[in-house]
Amino acid sequence: MAVKPWNIFAAALLVGVLVIPSLGQTAPGTPGQQPNPNTPPGGGRQRRQYDPAQARQQSLDRIKQALGATDDEFQALAPKIDKVMTLQRDTRGGSSRRGGRTRGGDPNAAPTPTATPTTPLTPARQASTDLAATLANKDAKPDEIKARLDAYRAARAQAKAELAAAQQDLLGLLTQRQEATLVTLGILE
Repeated sequence: MAVKPWNIFAAALLVGVLVIPSLGQTAPGTPGQQPNPNTPPGGGRQRRQYDPAQARQQSLDRIKQALGATDDEFQALAPKIDKVMTLQRDTRGGSSRRGGRTRGGDPNAAPTPTATPTTPLTPARQASTDLAATLANKDAKPDEIKARLDAYRAARAQAKAELAAAQQDLLGLLTQRQEATLVTLGILE
């Protein structure tokens, strides 16, 4: 079978399109390679650090927008909404575990407290952290586990009572529309 000249030309063109751009590149880490300013050191993907204060602020910004509140209105609402959200976390367990795992990747390790230097742990979060630390200790005695569990349950019950009071306090500042919005967002019952 005879090969037509245009088939050879098409094949050569295809090879050229695929190969020529790679000729000017060097393997990563070889001398003469121009560093990519967007690539983190080590060449891998860079993982963002979780900043709880930034996450809280972004959440409050979304809530402000959903409520349609002015800056002045939201200045009064924000601390009360933040308090409700904190107490909700405490009533759900209060630990810093996310997705069933602790920060740092060891599922058997005690949770890392989520307090920052300016915000101490709430009693429920402290009780949760203490219970997790006790459970991580394979030599913990049943009486010690029971005492930590009782303290944890008491702290959660206290947080639930404080949550109900904080939600009532917040309700007094809201319009009907804002109340309904916060119910749909899960901040109010």
